Amino acid sequence: MIVIGPGSLFSSIIPNLLVREIRDAVRASTAPKVYICNVMTQPNETLGFRNASDHLKALIQHAGPNIVDYMLLNRRRPSEDLVRKYLEEGAEFVQPDVTAVERLGVRALLEDLITEEEVVRHDSHALGCTIFRILEGARHLTRVPSRKETEQAQAAA
Repeated sequence: MIVIGPGSLFSSIIPNLLVREIRDAVRASTAPKVYICNVMTQPNETLGFRNASDHLKALIQHAGPNIVDYMLLNRRRPSEDLVRKYLEEGAEFVQPDVTAVERLGVRALLEDLITEEEVVRHDSHALGCTIFRILEGARHLTRVPSRKETEQAQAAA
């Protein structure tokens, strides 16, 4: 399994995938490839990337198709107090637009993935459990087809 993220989209994740050898190895791998989408946008980096599909489009634009098979999306909106605090700092909640993600050929997995205290962060236990479920489901498969691929296969049959 290859896990990408969470992290700064343009200053951490994409730069690593711009290295041709890394990008090509990830794309060629038959291991399940999982992208963990950020929960909140980052000021001055992902301004306007309000939807998970915006993050995925940027990843595909820079690294090419077949870079990920799955995208983990947080389903639970943080408390209004925290959302307001983040808005004051120029960050917004990333909306989990499952249909748009799957139209891009990636299987979206919607889970409750956050903890809230002073800040919003991914819950490492929830992430770990979700990743292991993907691994268990993929044990006998090299890749689970996305909804788009399944629909295309059904239409062709």
